Amino acid sequence: MILGIVKITFFLCSCFVTYLSWKISRSWTYPPFVYSSVWLVCLTIIFMMGDYFYQLSLASILLYVFGVLFFFFGGLTTLYLKPKILSIPIIIYSDSQRKLSLFYLKAIIILCLIMMPAYWSYISNLAGSSSLVNIRYFLVNDYQAQGISFYANIPILASLCFTACLLELQNKNFSKIYTVLIGMCAIIMLSMSGSKMGFVTIIMMWIICSVTLSNKINLKTFIPLLIIIIAGFIAGLWFINLRGGVDSDFDLISIFRIIASYFLGGIVAFDQVLNNPDLYAANQSMIRFFIETYAKLGGEVDLASINAQYTNINEYENTNTYTHFYTYFLDIGAIGSLFTIMFLGAFTSYFWMHVNYKNPIIFFMHTSFILSLIFTIYSEKIFLGINPTIKMIIFTIFLYYLIPIIHNSVKSLLSDKNL
Repeated sequence: MILGIVKITFFLCSCFVTYLSWKISRSWTYPPFVYSSVWLVCLTIIFMMGDYFYQLSLASILLYVFGVLFFFFGGLTTLYLKPKILSIPIIIYSDSQRKLSLFYLKAIIILCLIMMPAYWSYISNLAGSSSLVNIRYFLVNDYQAQGISFYANIPILASLCFTACLLELQNKNFSKIYTVLIGMCAIIMLSMSGSKMGFVTIIMMWIICSVTLSNKINLKTFIPLLIIIIAGFIAGLWFINLRGGVDSDFDLISIFRIIASYFLGGIVAFDQVLNNPDLYAANQSMIRFFIETYAKLGGEVDLASINAQYTNINEYENTNTYTHFYTYFLDIGAIGSLFTIMFLGAFTSYFWMHVNYKNPIIFFMHTSFILSLIFTIYSEKIFLGINPTIKMIIFTIFLYYLIPIIHNSVKSLLSDKNL
């Protein structure tokens, strides 16, 4: 009885927060709106599925309710304080700089396309196999990164170039063929490494950037892309997860169970973590990036695998994803988790307030944070994603600010010599 009341309370509370977030912002990518919408939809589906998953405890549902509320109030704090954008000279950006940036972006895209065979050779040699299944198994279970690898960052560079192309979706002077080519390049290289989510991430970034620029959802584009995401994810399961070939029992029911396990299972699995925290290792800590960096620079540290242990979520499936609460709760407890989520609400809303076509750094930070918020039902992506975020900032500064400065400086020197 009490559990039923709490479920209804969560539904009504989340509906109210989602509605209020929309009324305040009138934006599809306002972080509290995105966060509350994702959790509202996913938990409502879990409740409607009845006994398919193990029942969530009262404590878990309450934590999820307060998570939505704290994130909302964090965003509201930013709207109330209205912090100004950081005043950094390098942020000053002109149309002439953008033209130069786009010229060199095309050159980097061509370089990424050329590097595809080299990347395939690199990961095949690492795994000692040319099978995608064997390569994924090696990268997930056996691979230990040694130092900083140029080849390992090629898919990341391709993904960053794709995001830069998405910023030009409404630029009629930038050919869409480059967007398509680098998008396919990023998907292929991420697939080479056995990533099922790489394809999904690329398509979702397309949707997020498009909605951010236009502030509207085009259903004629959104629905086909959603179908492509689902189809691509199923294809990834088919070719990567099923070692030894396609099982004859891999039918529509199996597909439904696996999809439900991937996208909803973490919410159910975290219930076990909340009630039995001593059984789970904090291997996805908020400070993991710093430990990994220390290890890559030659430091001696006992770094556990980032992959968590498996937990049953029903009588058919298990999962090793536990939502972003897994990271916060095992580090700083339930109360600390809520205040961390409140901070993230304020922090991500800051970038939303200042998102602008003419400020690539803010634009890319905002879109990547929105993607991270969507994946909170799956795992933590903001603290654990510090590494790719730093690479994105470096790439953005290099492409949009340093390259034009270097280009103009060299051009000026050559002109002076000719005189």
